[in-house]
Amino acid sequence: MQKVHACTSATVGFIGAAISSYNVIREIKELPEAFKEVERQLPLVHNILINIEQRLASSPITDADKPMLQELIVPCQNDAKALKEIFERMAKKCVEDQNGTKTWPKARAWYREALRGVKAHQVESLMKTILDRVQLLVSEKIFNLHDDSVQIKEALQKLSEIDASLEDSELEMGAIHAQQTIQDQATGTQVNSSGGVVNTGPHSGNTNTYNGPVTIGTN
Repeated sequence: MQKVHACTSATVGFIGAAISSYNVIREIKELPEAFKEVERQLPLVHNILINIEQRLASSPITDADKPMLQELIVPCQNDAKALKEIFERMAKKCVEDQNGTKTWPKARAWYREALRGVKAHQVESLMKTILDRVQLLVSEKIFNLHDDSVQIKEALQKLSEIDASLEDSELEMGAIHAQQTIQDQATGTQVNSSGGVVNTGPHSGNTNTYNGPVTIGTN
């Protein structure tokens, strides 16, 4: 019982922190619709989890129910933590880039970096798995939250209709989409240049552009 309640409380905290961090990244222009849809569903998940937390504190749970609840709550907690960390990492980049123009082409790199750091799926995928498990939780008689299932179904439907915030291929291929300029006859090392662009040439403006892996060095 204590573990189930503790995991639920932690999940509530993670979702609350995700909401706070999103308030910072909201200023990024041209955010994908997937981000906006996740933002719309965060308060729903937060409120339902708070209700579940309150019922866990006030209602006894049988030993037979504990394994099932734990099986749903623990993965939900992990996904909520991942979502929180992604938004926190992006929010930190926004704060550090105070004088820059915050647009999605720039933030896209922050997002890709955050996904790799957290080793998680896209934010809309995380939200979907969270909602899937919350839907199973509210269907349990011990919580008496069946009315919330309608809103969850609507939220899942909306998530299923949006485009991905980032294509899987970008993560699978390790694409960096970096751009680097190196003075002619200078030495340097291009690391992980898959899918990147490297410009080499003198400062007069004559440059050569290479797509794909590039090795740079002296003869």
